[in-house]
Parts: sequence; structure tokens; C-alpha cells
Amino acid sequence: KQWYQRRVRGHEALSAHPMQVTLINTPLGPNKEPGLAACQDKLSEFLAGVQQGIEYCNALKCTQLHIMAGNEPPYEGQRLIFMDHMRKAADILKEHGIIGLIETISPGVIPGYYLNDPRETLSLVSDIACDNIAFQFDFFHMNMLGETDDQVT
Repeated sequence: KQWYQRRVRGHEALSAHPMQVTLINTPLGPNKEPGLAACQDKLSEFLAGVQQGIEYCNALKCTQLHIMAGNEPPYEGQRLIFMDHMRKAADILKEHGIIGLIETISPGVIPGYYLNDPRETLSLVSDIACDNIAFQFDFFHMNMLGETDDQVT
């Protein structure tokens, strides 16, 4: 696979320098969606993306995978679908010692992104209740939303 060859080249390049990859995003969905975690009827594609992220994490010795939620239009039960998908991902990630991160992203950057409110994102982390799922705080997106770290608690 072509992506595998790029992954190997990336690992070789990193090995030549004293640096570490600390975070990788899950890949775009098959139609270039910014993730699939909150998308209905896409569990197999979502899990395939998680698996691909794990392969990159393992090859690059990275222990954190940002699981992209997606920007599917809101639908009834979306929160429950997202939580179910995240719990399935958490079980798989745990086998590899990887932490799954979810992040609030500004609507100005990805319009319609499911996780666009930091309080809701934190609530989801709490409700998912898996010890290897955590909140990724990104100052850029928080500033775009007019939030500061002391306001998001």
C-alpha cells in the first residue's frame, strides 16, 4: 500500500532526528469527511480509520490518536452514536496502549463539525467514561470560539 510506504519513510526520517510524534489524527473519511466518529451508518469505515491511525501510531511510536468526529448534519441520537463509536475505539486503542483524544474545533475552521462546544466535548469525555479517552485542548480553536482555558471547566 502506498500509505504504508509513506509511513515507513516517515518513521525513517524521524529516527534520524531527536524528535517524537506526540499526536496523530485519524484519517479523513472515504468522501474526505473530517472524521466519522459522530456519523451514523459508518461504523465499519470509522473503525477502519481508527485501525489505520493505530498502525501509524505504532510505526511512529506515538501514544495519542485524535479521533476526528466529523461534520455530518445533526440527527436524532447522534450523541449516543458518537459515544458508542468512541467506546468501541477505546477498547481497540487500549490493546495498543494508545489514548484517544477528542477536540473541540471551531466552526470557522470546519463548518458543522460535531464537537464545536468545549463544554459539550468535556461532557462527552465524562459520559464515555473510558480511562483512555481524553479531551484535547487546542488554544487556537478555543481562541477562535472566544474561550479561554479558565472558562472551559
